[in-house]
Amino acid sequence: MWNTGPGKSTFIIEDLIKPMFKNKSYGFGEYGKYHNFASANSLLLSNRTAVRIKTEEDVVQLYKQIEAYDSKSVDVSSYQKVSTEDTIIAIDEADVIICDEAHYFIADAWNLTTVRIMAKLLEVAKTKPVILFTATPQLILEYFKFKNIQLNVFLDYRKELGWEIRMDFICSNKPLKEILKSIPTDEKWLVFVEDVKARGMIANLCEELNEEGYDVEYCHSMWVPTRDGIFRGLKDEEMQGKIGLLVQDKRFTTQGALANKAIDNGIDLKEKDLKHIILLNQFDHVQIQQMVGRKRFDVDDENDRLTVWFTTESRAILSNTYKKLNDSIDICIKYNNYHDGMFDKFRDFTIAEFEINQSSYTDEKLEAATLEKVYKMFLERYEDEEMFERVAKLKLNRHYLQNEHYVGLLKFQRRYIIPLLMETHAEEKDITGASKTVKKKDIVHNYQDLVRELFDRSSKIE
Repeated sequence: MWNTGPGKSTFIIEDLIKPMFKNKSYGFGEYGKYHNFASANSLLLSNRTAVRIKTEEDVVQLYKQIEAYDSKSVDVSSYQKVSTEDTIIAIDEADVIICDEAHYFIADAWNLTTVRIMAKLLEVAKTKPVILFTATPQLILEYFKFKNIQLNVFLDYRKELGWEIRMDFICSNKPLKEILKSIPTDEKWLVFVEDVKARGMIANLCEELNEEGYDVEYCHSMWVPTRDGIFRGLKDEEMQGKIGLLVQDKRFTTQGALANKAIDNGIDLKEKDLKHIILLNQFDHVQIQQMVGRKRFDVDDENDRLTVWFTTESRAILSNTYKKLNDSIDICIKYNNYHDGMFDKFRDFTIAEFEINQSSYTDEKLEAATLEKVYKMFLERYEDEEMFERVAKLKLNRHYLQNEHYVGLLKFQRRYIIPLLMETHAEEKDITGASKTVKKKDIVHNYQDLVRELFDRSSKIE
């Protein structure tokens, strides 16, 4: 497990991919020039478009450096792409599989591609090397523990390669605009907005800041979200161009930038002027570490530093998020209990329907039809709890409720957010002058505890 700082990509290319080209070379062409051939086919997987673009560039540079024959022996792809029916065979064909940003399997469970890809990797890991890289292994290690899966080797380099010594941390409840006013105009800043902000809201905030005299751009995922949450590969062409430039230039041209978790990894910002990363109502440990890790430091310049801001903006977003997580988890538990008790019954009923109608069916078609019935009857079973309305309000659907990784992600997020909402006891006087003990939320101080836990650093309050 690697730190978010530089070194991981170089290691993958130089120590894992490059040695595969050392044992074979063949001469061909007019002058019989020898070219290096790979002795094994490797598949490099990543979770973000930005990571994939960067990795593809690294592979191209390696081919040029060692004069390798471009035989497509190194396949670079995304987890989302490989999880489709047409391309999952790439995993079977590869001799070595390298999974970058492996926390994806739980952290990105919302995109509904993780269960299938993980099942396939666990299947082939019995006969070929599957190597996982991540700077934030918490979720994947918990998942393996839950599934009783044993890792052959676990190497942890996070402490040795960290850049926390170059970081200053500030915990605050100041609104974003108040923080921005305190930043000198010659210092760049990057704001990671909370997940609840829709893409349109990010664009509106960017426009608002520009109208107030700031020089700001924004960035979010290039993939167009679908109503049912299932990944279909639809692209936002404008955002695809923005992400491509960020990967290429390793900097943004404006003083400030707004982003969501879509660029929390894969973007290396190599500019000393980037002095501030501002985290709005963030609570997910994996995302926080990945977001802070976007800054790349100059090894030789001790003055290349970063200030990391944690702020609640004095809003109740974390409390509201906690309520939504609890409600979502409650629905998931009810659904799973109903599913476990009724699946076999509905499966038999579905088989009988196919036979009566003399319809042919596959195992996949049978399971899909059965799950649809289970979900429909689940909504009716809990009609007195207005289950349909609750599910719609939380933007859930049967695909989410039936995805074990997504349910696991919700539980992890609730575990992360609870300490931030811990209340403290304080003495106050009422109107008569009598003292009484009251409970108060103290998220700013709780953020200080989080900084110590994640970065082993102290922080100040503003």
